[in-house]
Parts: sequence; C-alpha cells; structure tokens
Amino acid sequence: MSGEKFSITKFIASFGQLIPWLKTFRFLIGGVIVIMVIFTIWKAFFDKQQIQNQSIVVQRGAQAIIQQQQKNKRALIPFMEAYVGQDSKSKMNTGLRVGVRIEW
Repeated sequence: MSGEKFSITKFIASFGQLIPWLKTFRFLIGGVIVIMVIFTIWKAFFDKQQIQNQSIVVQRGAQAIIQQQQKNKRALIPFMEAYVGQDSKSKMNTGLRVGVRIEW
C-alpha cells in the first residue's frame, strides 16, 4: 500500500477523467470475449439439440397430409471466426471476427 491517504474529492474527480473509463471499457471487452469463447465451446460440444422423431402409419389406399410447423424463435447467436488472407505476394493478414447474429 502506498502512504497516500484516501481523499473523497480525488475519488469523485476520477469519474471525470478519461483513462479510468478506458481501462474499465478494456476490462469489459475482455470479459465479453471470454464469455463468448466459453459460450461458443458450450454450444459446440455440450449443448445437444433434440431430434424429434414421429412415426406415421397410413393404411393402404389412404391419404395423409403432413404439415410441419416450426415455432418462431428469436435468437441472438454469438460467433467468433478466425481468418487468414493474403493481399499480395508478401503480405499475410490474419485476424478474428467477433460478433452477434440476430435471427428473427
């Protein structure tokens, strides 16, 4: 600990400075990225989709009308994808695209 005493005026004045807000924003972005990585791994390997099977028996000469109805699901789907590209013979670009896809 430093020998500096706590000052309420310095504490309140720090809310008007830019650097503490940038550090906070950096930590928030890092946390969001970590959560998206964990969520992506969970969805890819541990969240198994339910498969619906239904048997339909129709007698000879009869007709059956089958209508499949899907529920409207609204979803926010986070994604992360790495990419590699080459613009010219010597320049190689690599990167990571991160975002959220919205399905209606």
